[in-house]
Amino acid sequence: MFCYQNQITSLDLTQNIHLDGLWAYDNPLTSINVTQNPELTDILVQQSLLTEIDVTNNLNLQYLYLNNMKLTSLDVSQNPLLLQLYTENNELVSVNIKNGSNINIENVVFFNNQELECIQVDDETYANSQMCDLPYYGWCKDETASYSEDCQLGSENFTIADFQLFPNPTGNILNIEIQENIESVKIYSTQGILVKDVFSKIVDVSQLSAGMYFVRVSVGGKSFTKKFIKQ
Repeated sequence: MFCYQNQITSLDLTQNIHLDGLWAYDNPLTSINVTQNPELTDILVQQSLLTEIDVTNNLNLQYLYLNNMKLTSLDVSQNPLLLQLYTENNELVSVNIKNGSNINIENVVFFNNQELECIQVDDETYANSQMCDLPYYGWCKDETASYSEDCQLGSENFTIADFQLFPNPTGNILNIEIQENIESVKIYSTQGILVKDVFSKIVDVSQLSAGMYFVRVSVGGKSFTKKFIKQ
């Protein structure tokens, strides 16, 4: 089914049970239903306004393209035939690709999901051994994310800590207000590049270029992330 580059805002494909391909990218989609399409092998809905997509019933899915959307979570653990997954430029917080056949995945890309800290996989040793060959071939993620066999999705380990950043925006000094003793403070660019690594609640950011950054504060073995603007 080809319906890309239109003005479609909603797609309900529950009556198309034999559909095997969906190319609906570059549409202002806000809702989609592919739960009754077990034969789907390709789903390309990148460059849309989708905040969620349920692919748990698409057992034959091989190619999933979700770049430039507003997804906050994604579960492809029920897609054992998956070969390629692209989720660049979303708002992902939780991801599960533990489908029992990670060794068959050729490309998986999570760039520019700055709130994503953990990606659940079959074998973290295997996942960490995979290379990312730009442009976006292989297993690619931001430096702020890590692979794990148990991300404990939804647990307190991956919630925002009760801390404040001030002043925000700031030109020179960034203060971190938190009751607990911090273990480390890491500042990342929006490209996921580590630009500063300190152990203080008072951080000199005067040498950083103007723009948005992410602060990851480690407390009690847990990490929490917030944004700030450097003027």
